[in-house]
Amino acid sequence: MAGLRKEATRGVAWSALERWGSALLGLGVFTVLARQLEPAAFGLVALTAVLLEYLRVFVDQGFSEAVIQRAQLDKEHLDTAFWTGLMTGALLAAAVWLGAGPIAAATAQPELAPIVRWLSLGMLVSGLASTQQALLQRRLAFRQLAARSFVAQLLSGALAIYLAFTGWGVWALVGHGLGEAVFGVIMLWSVSGWRPGFSVRWKAFRELFAFGVSIMGFKLLNLTSQRIDHLLVGSLLGPAALGFYGAAWRIFHALGKLLTSVMNRVAFPVFSRLQEDPERLRRAFYEATQLTSLVTFPAFFGLAALAPDVLPFAFGAKWAASVPVMQILAFVGILQSLTHFNGSLIKGAGKPAWRLGIASVQATVNVAAVWLGVRYGITGVAVAITLAGFALYPLGFFAVRRLTGIEPLRYARQFVAPLLASALCVAVALGVRLAALELSPPLRIGLAVGAGALAYALGLRLVAPDLWHRAQGLVRGILPGTPRRTTR
Repeated sequence: MAGLRKEATRGVAWSALERWGSALLGLGVFTVLARQLEPAAFGLVALTAVLLEYLRVFVDQGFSEAVIQRAQLDKEHLDTAFWTGLMTGALLAAAVWLGAGPIAAATAQPELAPIVRWLSLGMLVSGLASTQQALLQRRLAFRQLAARSFVAQLLSGALAIYLAFTGWGVWALVGHGLGEAVFGVIMLWSVSGWRPGFSVRWKAFRELFAFGVSIMGFKLLNLTSQRIDHLLVGSLLGPAALGFYGAAWRIFHALGKLLTSVMNRVAFPVFSRLQEDPERLRRAFYEATQLTSLVTFPAFFGLAALAPDVLPFAFGAKWAASVPVMQILAFVGILQSLTHFNGSLIKGAGKPAWRLGIASVQATVNVAAVWLGVRYGITGVAVAITLAGFALYPLGFFAVRRLTGIEPLRYARQFVAPLLASALCVAVALGVRLAALELSPPLRIGLAVGAGALAYALGLRLVAPDLWHRAQGLVRGILPGTPRRTTR
């Protein structure tokens, strides 16, 4: 257990560097571009991205997760996964390039066609990357993944900013998306020592597909659950409305990437290794969810409180319509920070069909909710997504309980201290914000964030000192060069 914990801690550290670096770089690039481009440009690219995300699921076919999850992995599995993904990506890219005109007509956005054509090339690039990335993730080699992600984000961001400032308009966003994919695969191959051979076998395909088909079905349904809001907003309310909605969603997604996906990315391979030991699996699940709540609760609650200052300051006054959407989506972020681990545990325990069943219910409910909410604009969509998320939460929880035997009361008690400390954090941050209305926005935001963070730390230390010391221990284990306590 100690060895796996050490590997997982290192994985969290490097995954944090990757996710935080890419999220912060991406948010920084978006901040610059948001001041140069109109919301409609972001809406057009976001609508294209949603359409292509569905097809990209078929490129991987769940083989990446199968590579990570398999206890016994042979050369035939890796070669089969690679060539299947590459050929599928090439065929889908060609089909989309030829069908871009009808796709644009179906969405009633004729200017979408050339954007769809060029961004479709990203599917070919995905075929080159998926197996390499899965193999590194299986080995918990997050240092290499961090380097790859950071360089790709840096280069693609520089390209996008250059295109925006030289008058390319929406093509700056296209260049960013395509550049990130191309630079990413170049870096991935440079840091990975594995190279594909030609040991493609039908038997290996069947074994990978037996696990991957449920993953693929889950991804399609989960994508519908998570992106049906973008699809309907863009199709029914127009690119400008999707631009405003997408700006709020981007901050919500970036914050989730910073705070949640770091541990969740490490959780899947760790849960996979513990799938034969329910007691250790249960303890790992408790620890992952509680430690995540320590950072997600104050961050999302705080963002909801300070959004009226943060969004206009970061992106400009023209993005003020995104503020109420961001405040509502913050509650979705809190919920998702906990439910992400449900899926990783179910998948790591070798039950992808369970996730598929849960996702089918979630997709049905979310489609209905967004369809009802879109008539009330982008704020109505955000409310619909939030209510649907809380209504569906018990599904994943009961599945995890059946697999691990977690106790509902013990699980709920984990979040009492972070919740109380977060309430204090928000109260102090709002008080400082109201008292500093005459100050400049950056100074007001800085004072509110600083005061809120101090209040949260003090509150957590008072109501849960043991949890406070555990959190300190985790930070000492992640940060390089910090002393670690030894136990005898």
